[in-house]
Amino acid sequence: MGSRPKVFTEKYLPEAFPLSDPSKADIKLGQLLSMSSGMHGEGGNPGIVNGIDQKLDPMPRPDAPQDQDTSALRAPMWTKPGEGYFLLLGISPRGLDRSPPPGGDGDAAVHRREAG
Repeated sequence: MGSRPKVFTEKYLPEAFPLSDPSKADIKLGQLLSMSSGMHGEGGNPGIVNGIDQKLDPMPRPDAPQDQDTSALRAPMWTKPGEGYFLLLGISPRGLDRSPPPGGDGDAAVHRREAG
């Protein structure tokens, strides 16, 4: 399948239709895997655009309980697919660590993590 195919299609995700946001039709598999689909994640973690934090308000709870899949399929978009990424637990999906390196002066907000 690769990382380029669009995934919000009736072939791959028929249960997502009708789409809750038309821009979801442009989300590619690689964007889902790298958390750059533009879909809002849970909690109040920031989104990142051009290295700058974008405050994302926590999503309100739905009126009726939803299972995990339905909740994910109905998540609102906070930006267009590929235009930013959602930060989770302080580490970005692209191997960037937002904390300063050990012994660093604290000015480096983002640096490459060493491959382990």
